[in-house]
Amino acid sequence: MGKVLKNESRVFRRVFYLPVLTGLIFLSLNVYLFRQYWYVSQKGKLSLCPVELTANHNQGFGLFCFLGFLVLSYLFFSKCREAGMEETAEFGEGAKTLILLSKTTLLTAFAALLCINLFIYDLIWYFGANYSTTFLQQELRGLVLHYFLPLMVAILLGGVVALKLNRLAGAAVILLLAFVISPAFDLFTAGLTETVGLIRWKNLITLYMQGGQWRPDSWYGAPGEGFRLFLCLFWIALLSLFLLWWALRGRVSRLVASLCCVAVAAATFPTAFQRTGSLNKYSTDLVDRNTYGYLPLSYQFNMQQQNTPADFSVERCRLDIHIGLEMKGKATMRVAEEREWLDFTLIHSYRVDSVQDGEGTALEYRREGDYLSVHALKAQEIEICYTGSDVNYYSNDVACFLPGDFAYYPMAGLLPTYDNQANNFYTSMLPGTEAEFEISVEAPYPVTVSLPKVGEGYKGTAQSFSIVGGPYAVQEEKSGLKIVRSDSQRAPSLSREKIEEAFEKIGKEAGISVETLPDNYFFILLPDSPVLSRAPFAVFKNHAVIGSDVDSEKFALLYTCAAHDMSPAKVPLLEYVIETPASYISGIPENTRMDRFCLSTKNRVFGDLMSRAFEKDGAEATYQSIYQYLVNPEDTRDPKQFLEDISGFGEAVKASEDVISQL
Repeated sequence: MGKVLKNESRVFRRVFYLPVLTGLIFLSLNVYLFRQYWYVSQKGKLSLCPVELTANHNQGFGLFCFLGFLVLSYLFFSKCREAGMEETAEFGEGAKTLILLSKTTLLTAFAALLCINLFIYDLIWYFGANYSTTFLQQELRGLVLHYFLPLMVAILLGGVVALKLNRLAGAAVILLLAFVISPAFDLFTAGLTETVGLIRWKNLITLYMQGGQWRPDSWYGAPGEGFRLFLCLFWIALLSLFLLWWALRGRVSRLVASLCCVAVAAATFPTAFQRTGSLNKYSTDLVDRNTYGYLPLSYQFNMQQQNTPADFSVERCRLDIHIGLEMKGKATMRVAEEREWLDFTLIHSYRVDSVQDGEGTALEYRREGDYLSVHALKAQEIEICYTGSDVNYYSNDVACFLPGDFAYYPMAGLLPTYDNQANNFYTSMLPGTEAEFEISVEAPYPVTVSLPKVGEGYKGTAQSFSIVGGPYAVQEEKSGLKIVRSDSQRAPSLSREKIEEAFEKIGKEAGISVETLPDNYFFILLPDSPVLSRAPFAVFKNHAVIGSDVDSEKFALLYTCAAHDMSPAKVPLLEYVIETPASYISGIPENTRMDRFCLSTKNRVFGDLMSRAFEKDGAEATYQSIYQYLVNPEDTRDPKQFLEDISGFGEAVKASEDVISQL
């Protein structure tokens, strides 16, 4: 083997275009990385966030590496056709197998060197930004899934094309493959999806990352995309079958090799499509829309939104949850009223397996998007079994993050699930009444449930409850508060003392009683991810799900509003106050009347009107008025009308209209 490997190394060096092509690949890699490193360093963003890490490689970069090694492998394996007989005579029986292993080993070494090159740049980022070692683990995982294994597939594919086809046919196949796996082919894929119903078939041939970018993320588990491991193994086994048939001569050896390769390919093929775990890519929705067709996506997200409160109440709910590759749930509910039909909200990511009454009789049901209607026939005990895992609020063997305002279990009523004016991200979903919950959770990692632990399960009365867990989940006590967060995430600036001070300030300014935080109150942090573009909070009686940028004063306002049963119509203004600093609002220039009334997005309307209120009464008086408005249930004005009133905008518009009418 050593003699053959030396010979192949000599062949590689002597064919001048092979070292030149390899050098160009590595030169392009380092130019790309150095430019990125230099740009970010010059901008002073080295210690801001993981988005700026060199692990943030885009789709074009992955495609370039894959195609570069495909061409390199094709040219290198082509030498087997030209000098195969001479090498066979020199090295004796079994030479083809040794030659195949030697060429593959040499190219694999280059693939490993490319990954090491990437990792060196990433280490500079980690040490410069003082990130947690969790990010380092995620980076190593990403290098294997997004670069090393796909490059191995490119090496084997190049070998198969070189050995099975002549030069002209091989070059044509490579050019066609480059087009098919590139984003340019997505338009054709979308058309085929709409016409013949092909669903996500391109995933099977796209091994490098899809979407805008990949990066380490502060999730409660390792980055998802574990399906890429199975996908790469599927192609490695399939391509190895062709190469081994070329290298092996004996019938028995060919049969054994074929059986092994086919067994691996058959075992990994279905799992290659199991998109479990967080995909943590920016443009996932955009890729799905272009690749798989926009019409089904638009129908799912925009045409099925309903908002009908339940005409029944759930007294008790027992929920048995088993988390494996996906989450399996069994919800047994006792309803107080007899109804012919019972309507529930259950996110479309979960498939309904069965619905039956308390006696085990199957019940008819309708499943439409995020909604489930059960023909209960006045039965008061309903059992619903379902399976699945959502991409954003995941529940699988990677980790689980299930906030209480997300319908991962059947919630009574038809609740709106998406904010159609916020790029179709999930909105807050909560049932209208409290229920007595009894929960049991089985998972391959420790989990935190927001209900009190009783025996082996959890039990308590609540409006809803949250479940979070994973290998990166940590619990810590900070300033008298319990915080559950990802190990790769910095804890927010919260302390019980500052929260109590903020309660007093808000109570004084709003003219209401001062709130008190319960002793056992705890916080669950939202992962810092652009995928979870949603309201940065969900406040409950015994816990809160918040973003890492929510400090003590912001949380005190959130808790006070929740304690006073703030109207859902006022939530957009509360979100804006929480997310937007006063210094930014003061600097918003005045927009035209068309911007304020025709566009009517909260960022334009709220910011402009609050800026006018700052000029009229000052920031402190404006915030005092906002606090009073948010906690006053008798004030039924919508946020826009309220801000127009306190800013004097209505009088200004009337005055200008009077002037215009006199012209």
